Amino acid sequence: MRLNQDTAKSSVWIILVAISVILTWAVVPLSQRTSKDVSRSYQELGLPKLSADYASFKAKTIDKVKLEIYYKILPGALQFQRRGDRYTASYELVLVIYDRKDRQLTGRTFQGEYSVDTYQETENIKSFTTNQAAFEVYSGDYRAELKLTDLTSGKSTIVELDINLSHFGYDVFALSDVEFAHDPGDSSGGLQFNKGDFRVIPSVTRAYGEDFPKLSFYYEIYLPAEQLSPLEVAYEIHHSSHHLVA
Repeated sequence: MRLNQDTAKSSVWIILVAISVILTWAVVPLSQRTSKDVSRSYQELGLPKLSADYASFKAKTIDKVKLEIYYKILPGALQFQRRGDRYTASYELVLVIYDRKDRQLTGRTFQGEYSVDTYQETENIKSFTTNQAAFEVYSGDYRAELKLTDLTSGKSTIVELDINLSHFGYDVFALSDVEFAHDPGDSSGGLQFNKGDFRVIPSVTRAYGEDFPKLSFYYEIYLPAEQLSPLEVAYEIHHSSHHLVA
C-alpha cells in the first residue's frame, strides 16, 4: 500500500532546526474480517493484566536516544472497593531499567487510583489505564522491569521488557520506531502523551477490532534541513497471523 500525505490521512508538523523532524500520524480503517475482536472481556481474549511496550525517537541530546516505555493496566490486576457511587482501586507501579550487565540504570515510581462507574466495567476490555515514561539513554541493549502492586490486596504483577536501541545519526536521513496508538487527539490534555500538536495515547497491546476499528500509528522522519522535500511513505500492515491487512 503506497500512500502520500493526503491519502494516508496523515497530519504533519515540521520543525526547522539543524535536523528537520516530521511528526506523522497515519490512520488505517480495518475491516471486521481482519480485525482482532476486542468486544469480549479481556479474560476471554487472554490478554495480560499488565502489558508493556516501547518506542524510541531522536533525543534532544545528540548522542543519546529518547526511550519511551508504555504500560497498560487492565482492571483484573487490581482489587476494587466501592467508594460512594464508584468503584476504585489504588496501585503503585515501579519501573526500573537495567543495562546489559544487569546494573540498575534509572527508574521511576508511579502511584495512582483507577475508578470505574460500575462493577461490570472491571471486566470490560475498554476499561483500562495507560501511562508512559520517557528517558534519554545511550544506544544499546537494556531490560526494563515493571512491577505493579495493588495497594489494597498487596498482590503484585511483574512484566519484563527487552529493549534494543539504535542511534539515529547526527545529520542523516532516519526513521524513528513506530508507536502504535489510539485515535489521535489534540494536545490539550495529558502532557506526557503530547508530541508537538498531537496527543498520542499508546496502544500497548496493539489490539484492534470492533471496539477499536482504526489502526493508528505515529512515527517521526529525520532529515537534514537542506534536504527537506516532499516525501512518500510506503508501508504494509500485517495481522498477527502474518496475512496482509493493508
